[in-house]
Amino acid sequence: LAFWETKGDSNFVSAVDASYLRPGKEIEISKYGLRFTVDAYYRNALAFRMGPGQNNPYQSASGIGALEKKPLDKMAERNIPGMILNMKNNQGEKKQLLLYGAEQNAFEFQLTEEYHSKKIHMQLRLKHYPMGFSLTLLDFRKKLHPATQIPRAFESDVELHDGPIDRKVKIFMNNPLRYQDMTYFQASYAQGSMGAAEQSVFAVVDNPGRTMPYISSLTIFGGMLLHFLLSLGRFISKQRQK
Repeated sequence: LAFWETKGDSNFVSAVDASYLRPGKEIEISKYGLRFTVDAYYRNALAFRMGPGQNNPYQSASGIGALEKKPLDKMAERNIPGMILNMKNNQGEKKQLLLYGAEQNAFEFQLTEEYHSKKIHMQLRLKHYPMGFSLTLLDFRKKLHPATQIPRAFESDVELHDGPIDRKVKIFMNNPLRYQDMTYFQASYAQGSMGAAEQSVFAVVDNPGRTMPYISSLTIFGGMLLHFLLSLGRFISKQRQK
């Protein structure tokens, strides 16, 4: 659960881990004078909009008016959380909010004059891990199976920016980007339509044991070399004795 204000090109974020989002849990964001009480939190949920003539009991960034709990999917990325919150500011004003993990836009609200009428954004989203560098998507290409709309291959041209480092990289199946102990695989994409920009999706993998195959191979090679040298030494010694 993330809260942030924007200053220039930067977002200043306060975040609450999902493990704390239990019914009845109180959350206080003191720097904004806000207090929240969790009414409901579902790790996987279905969201519904209100029908014509129905009043939405909640404030939501996407007009969602109801949530329904779903069983957890075995694949974690398919689970979309949802929650209902009661928000109260330092002047006693109350709002009942509904947040859903699949919402593209964040919920926005204005703080009181005591907090300089700042605009705050609030969203239920995946945990963010800053990588310390950025990737710019330059181009995306896909190839389809003949006479179908099923992709058989897709690849991305990206530019990596990390301080003085600027280099172009092509990422496609079996050709990931390896950088700073992480590996970035081409995982999926979102095709632009009606003027929308193309998006490329990467799977980021941290493999602490990635050096073990190399160490094992060197150990085996070293053992075989040692065995060969010992055998060679014994052979030479026998030849001299003759």
